[in-house]
Amino acid sequence: MNSILKTILAFFYREEKSPPLNSGDFITNLSDGDNLVNKKQTWEHAEVGKDDIRLMKECCDAEIRSSMKSNFVPAPFYFRRVAILSRKNKDYEQELRYCNLYLKALSKAKGKNVAVQVEALSEWFVKRAHKVESILSKIEIKN
Repeated sequence: MNSILKTILAFFYREEKSPPLNSGDFITNLSDGDNLVNKKQTWEHAEVGKDDIRLMKECCDAEIRSSMKSNFVPAPFYFRRVAILSRKNKDYEQELRYCNLYLKALSKAKGKNVAVQVEALSEWFVKRAHKVESILSKIEIKN
């Protein structure tokens, strides 16, 4: 039996009664804590850290690590924030890198209904990547 199924079954068939897990705690357990940044779940950084590109990049890394272990689709929020903040800083290479990084992470996600999620989530990143490539080619022509 695969490890994800064993983990899920263990949550449902616990002998002692304990408080139910929320989805973040469930993913933390499933991914062995790989969704944590500074000992907090990534979503806890979303509002207060949304303008901190370093923190958003750490959240991207955590989303990829936990996605690889849990087979869940990584949350796009952090990758979008890095892309937006990179554009604001005129760091077009980094913007393109994080768009492509998210698209690559999406392509590795597995499970039921993932195809529908991948198509819906990838559209923003594909459009953004094309726009960045256009900006980079214009910059290259000027130089």
